[in-house]
Amino acid sequence: NKKAGWRGGIHQTLGKEFVERVANALWYIDPHLKLLQSRSCYMPALFKELATYASDNTDRNTYNIAYHTSHHKKESISHQRLDLLIKSLELSIVQPWVNDSEWDNIIPDIIALVDMMRKYSEHLIKSNTLMAAIHHNDDSAHNPANNSHMFRVFG
Repeated sequence: NKKAGWRGGIHQTLGKEFVERVANALWYIDPHLKLLQSRSCYMPALFKELATYASDNTDRNTYNIAYHTSHHKKESISHQRLDLLIKSLELSIVQPWVNDSEWDNIIPDIIALVDMMRKYSEHLIKSNTLMAAIHHNDDSAHNPANNSHMFRVFG
């Protein structure tokens, strides 16, 4: 519904690169959307309009169906990969064509996608730092005196 494009053959270079970067980001985060939503990281409106995400069938609200149906090791989402995808999208959204008025309806959602990915990446860094601190701490994370529950079982 939102019409935008490139002029003068740019669609073969910068345009193609931009679309690939957006697709790579969506493809990577797609299997992890429920996880991201649990951390208040929601898909921007533009992407919710895509046929798959707009579907009422929650079992099919994913583009990367192969991730869920194939028998391979499921890759956890990583802040390193998110950061690479964020940087690649940021390279595109600083291009001069972004300032053309026809992109006014699209670029804010791309920026929102970058912000969502950055928010979750920062959460991962914070969680990893906290877990590393707990792991390297001399004190036990669990104290049996405080965490044990005793129940009397009648036979």
